[in-house]
Amino acid sequence: MYSCSSGEKHPDGIEDIFVSLEDKSLTTDKPAFETFDYVKLEMTSESVIGDVSKVVIGNERIYVLSLIDPRIFIFSLDGKYINSLKRGNGPGEVLFVSDFEYRNNNLCS
Repeated sequence: MYSCSSGEKHPDGIEDIFVSLEDKSLTTDKPAFETFDYVKLEMTSESVIGDVSKVVIGNERIYVLSLIDPRIFIFSLDGKYINSLKRGNGPGEVLFVSDFEYRNNNLCS
């Protein structure tokens, strides 16, 4: 796991994007999702999740951030528990996770 902003330089002249909450042209009566898939996650003594903050899919894995014990749980696409990133300073460990994303084949916090 690495910081996505580590070593990345933003070009000069970053453009601000403003959104008007009064603009009704972006609203629609259509549902946000036409269909969705339900995946039952395997619960083991090592994968008890509470207060889910975020779910991200990438690299054939489902990554779930739990805020009860702030860490990222890793599941296969069929819901089988694989592992989790634990607290610590070593490889595969994190100090604290409050948000993350999957970008360029890496988890970023």
